Amino acid sequence: AGGRVVALGASTGGPAALVSVLGAFEGAPPCSLVVSQHMPEGFTNSFAQRLDRQTAFSAREARDGDPIQPGLVLVAPGGQHLEFEEVSGQTRARLLPGRSSDRYAPSIDRMFASAAKHFGTRLTAVLLTGMGDDGAEGTCAVSHAGGTVVAESEKTAVVFGMPQQAIRRGVVDFVLPLGEIAGVIAGEPGASAAAGCPPSSEDWKECQ
Repeated sequence: AGGRVVALGASTGGPAALVSVLGAFEGAPPCSLVVSQHMPEGFTNSFAQRLDRQTAFSAREARDGDPIQPGLVLVAPGGQHLEFEEVSGQTRARLLPGRSSDRYAPSIDRMFASAAKHFGTRLTAVLLTGMGDDGAEGTCAVSHAGGTVVAESEKTAVVFGMPQQAIRRGVVDFVLPLGEIAGVIAGEPGASAAAGCPPSSEDWKECQ
């Protein structure tokens, strides 16, 4: 049971991209949103406040034990990983400290994988602009759990690294410019499936 959950991951260029996607809504749709944006500790709280001010959503930095609620955006704190756990039949945020060996904290891969486990077919994972490959493995978990995977297209991504790596895994359902991603979140995709633009064979890196 429960409503739809949208998990968004971003790195370089992500704050403006997230404001653009979430700011496209005149009213908050009936889904819960969780965000992992690569940002140092101390910056994510002010970013969550910016989302709260500039979009129709209520947004705040996630706290350990926060319930996942429709219309609410929980932003992973810098230096910590946002995952999920069941407590008395309700799914809640679980914050885990980053370690010095972690490439990214918050990790988009870890958020996507945990969300896939808890939300399954109710989950839409959105991977936005960013350098590197964080989130790509996580999209595999989302796909295997029956969720929907969206990647930002090269047309609008400030850095196409992360979306491109996810597309190369072969599990992305929609490759969309920033302006069309809100439609998928709202459940009205006017999008063509990513199957129409497969990566070149030498770049293919399927999910394990």
